[in-house]
Amino acid sequence: MSYVLINVGTELPYTRNHCTMVYRTEPAAKGARTRLGDVAQWQLMTMTDYVNRPVKMKTVRNLMTGADVQIPVDTPRSCDPSSELYWTM
Repeated sequence: MSYVLINVGTELPYTRNHCTMVYRTEPAAKGARTRLGDVAQWQLMTMTDYVNRPVKMKTVRNLMTGADVQIPVDTPRSCDPSSELYWTM
């Protein structure tokens, strides 16, 4: 079983170099949480629970059509139709 650290406030996983950090054991994840500083800010979650959790959505306006679009909160800017970067790639 593997583990992920989730920020309590934003509900986003702990990432390093744009990659979600996955820990093979619970003690390794707890050690990483301790090294991050504020232990109360990070929640330990199994990878199964992380994958099966409901995804938070946000509404953005499509730059080309003006229509409202629902996208996940953690969508990168290059995949967000409300950003100019999306339309210039």
